[in-house]
Amino acid sequence: MKRTMVALMLALVMALYRAKRLQVKSDVIANFTLIAIPLSLILARGVFCLCRMVDVMDYGVSYIFQLTSGGYSLMGVVVAVLIAALITGKINKICCLRVLDSVIPGLLMALAVARFAEGATFNGM
Repeated sequence: MKRTMVALMLALVMALYRAKRLQVKSDVIANFTLIAIPLSLILARGVFCLCRMVDVMDYGVSYIFQLTSGGYSLMGVVVAVLIAALITGKINKICCLRVLDSVIPGLLMALAVARFAEGATFNGM
Protein backbone atom coordinates (compact mmCIF):
# COMPACT_ATOMS: atom_id res chain seq x y z
CA MET A 1 0.00 0.00 0.00
CA LYS A 2 2.85 2.37 0.83
CA ARG A 3 4.45 1.71 -2.53
CA THR A 4 1.21 2.47 -4.31
CA MET A 5 0.95 5.80 -2.52
CA VAL A 6 4.55 6.61 -3.44
CA ALA A 7 3.73 5.71 -7.04
CA LEU A 8 0.70 8.01 -7.04
CA MET A 9 2.73 10.87 -5.56
CA LEU A 10 5.41 10.32 -8.22
CA ALA A 11 2.71 10.41 -10.90
CA LEU A 12 1.33 13.65 -9.52
CA VAL A 13 4.76 15.31 -9.44
CA MET A 14 5.49 14.16 -12.99
CA ALA A 15 2.08 15.38 -14.19
CA LEU A 16 2.58 18.80 -12.61
CA TYR A 17 6.04 19.12 -14.18
CA ARG A 18 4.75 18.07 -17.59
CA ALA A 19 1.73 20.37 -17.29
CA LYS A 20 4.04 23.30 -16.61
CA ARG A 21 6.01 22.47 -19.76
CA LEU A 22 2.79 22.17 -21.80
CA GLN A 23 1.34 25.36 -20.30
CA VAL A 24 -1.57 23.57 -18.64
CA LYS A 25 -2.68 25.05 -15.31
CA SER A 26 -1.94 23.07 -12.17
CA ASP A 27 -5.64 23.38 -11.23
CA VAL A 28 -6.43 21.16 -14.21
CA ILE A 29 -4.13 18.45 -12.86
CA ALA A 30 -5.66 18.80 -9.38
CA ASN A 31 -9.17 18.48 -10.82
CA PHE A 32 -8.12 15.45 -12.85
CA THR A 33 -6.62 13.80 -9.77
CA LEU A 34 -9.71 14.41 -7.66
CA ILE A 35 -11.93 12.93 -10.35
CA ALA A 36 -9.71 10.10 -11.57
CA ILE A 37 -8.79 8.40 -8.28
CA PRO A 38 -12.31 7.63 -6.96
CA LEU A 39 -13.61 6.91 -10.45
CA SER A 40 -10.71 4.51 -11.05
CA LEU A 41 -11.40 2.62 -7.84
CA ILE A 42 -15.10 2.29 -8.64
CA LEU A 43 -14.67 1.20 -12.26
CA ALA A 44 -11.70 -1.07 -11.53
CA ARG A 45 -13.68 -2.95 -8.91
CA GLY A 46 -16.81 -2.97 -11.08
CA VAL A 47 -15.04 -4.47 -14.09
CA PHE A 48 -13.31 -7.03 -11.87
CA CYS A 49 -16.64 -8.11 -10.38
CA LEU A 50 -18.22 -8.32 -13.84
CA CYS A 51 -15.42 -10.60 -14.99
CA ARG A 52 -15.70 -12.70 -11.82
CA MET A 53 -19.50 -12.93 -11.77
CA VAL A 54 -19.28 -16.49 -10.43
CA ASP A 55 -17.64 -15.20 -7.25
CA VAL A 56 -20.32 -12.53 -6.91
CA MET A 57 -23.01 -15.20 -7.23
CA ASP A 58 -21.24 -17.50 -4.73
CA TYR A 59 -20.50 -14.88 -2.06
CA GLY A 60 -23.49 -12.62 -2.68
CA VAL A 61 -23.75 -9.02 -3.80
CA SER A 62 -21.86 -7.90 -0.69
CA TYR A 63 -18.71 -9.31 -2.38
CA ILE A 64 -18.68 -6.23 -4.62
CA PHE A 65 -18.22 -3.99 -1.57
CA GLN A 66 -15.57 -6.17 0.12
CA LEU A 67 -12.69 -4.13 -1.28
CA THR A 68 -9.95 -6.13 0.44
CA SER A 69 -11.00 -9.47 -1.05
CA GLY A 70 -10.74 -10.14 -4.74
CA GLY A 71 -9.04 -7.55 -6.85
CA TYR A 72 -9.28 -4.72 -9.35
CA SER A 73 -9.15 -4.60 -13.14
CA LEU A 74 -6.62 -2.50 -15.00
CA MET A 75 -9.10 -2.07 -17.86
CA GLY A 76 -11.49 -0.33 -15.48
CA VAL A 77 -8.71 2.09 -14.54
CA VAL A 78 -7.97 2.87 -18.20
CA VAL A 79 -11.62 3.64 -18.89
CA ALA A 80 -11.84 5.75 -15.73
CA VAL A 81 -8.77 7.79 -16.73
CA LEU A 82 -10.31 8.51 -20.13
CA ILE A 83 -13.63 9.52 -18.58
CA ALA A 84 -11.84 11.68 -16.00
CA ALA A 85 -9.92 13.44 -18.78
CA LEU A 86 -13.18 14.14 -20.62
CA ILE A 87 -14.84 15.51 -17.48
CA THR A 88 -11.78 17.59 -16.58
CA GLY A 89 -11.63 18.98 -20.10
CA LYS A 90 -15.29 20.00 -19.95
CA ILE A 91 -14.93 21.60 -16.52
CA ASN A 92 -11.80 23.58 -17.42
CA LYS A 93 -12.79 24.23 -21.04
CA ILE A 94 -9.66 22.71 -22.57
CA CYS A 95 -9.13 19.79 -24.89
CA CYS A 96 -9.13 16.47 -23.07
CA LEU A 97 -6.10 15.42 -25.14
CA ARG A 98 -4.05 18.17 -23.47
CA VAL A 99 -5.10 16.80 -20.10
CA LEU A 100 -4.11 13.29 -21.14
CA ASP A 101 -0.84 14.54 -22.60
CA SER A 102 -0.01 16.04 -19.22
CA VAL A 103 -0.87 13.07 -17.03
CA ILE A 104 -0.14 9.92 -19.04
CA PRO A 105 3.66 9.82 -18.53
CA GLY A 106 3.19 10.07 -14.77
CA LEU A 107 0.47 7.43 -14.78
CA LEU A 108 2.68 5.05 -16.74
CA MET A 109 5.49 5.58 -14.23
CA ALA A 110 3.06 4.93 -11.36
CA LEU A 111 1.90 1.75 -13.06
CA ALA A 112 5.48 0.58 -13.49
CA VAL A 113 6.32 1.25 -9.83
CA ALA A 114 3.14 -0.48 -8.65
CA ARG A 115 3.75 -3.51 -10.86
CA PHE A 116 7.34 -3.78 -9.64
CA ALA A 117 6.17 -3.55 -6.03
CA GLU A 118 3.63 -6.32 -6.62
CA GLY A 119 6.32 -8.53 -8.11
CA ALA A 120 8.52 -7.94 -5.10
CA THR A 121 5.73 -8.92 -2.68
CA PHE A 122 4.34 -11.73 -4.87
CA ASN A 123 0.90 -10.12 -5.03
CA GLY A 124 -0.91 -9.80 -8.34
CA MET A 125 -2.75 -6.79 -9.65
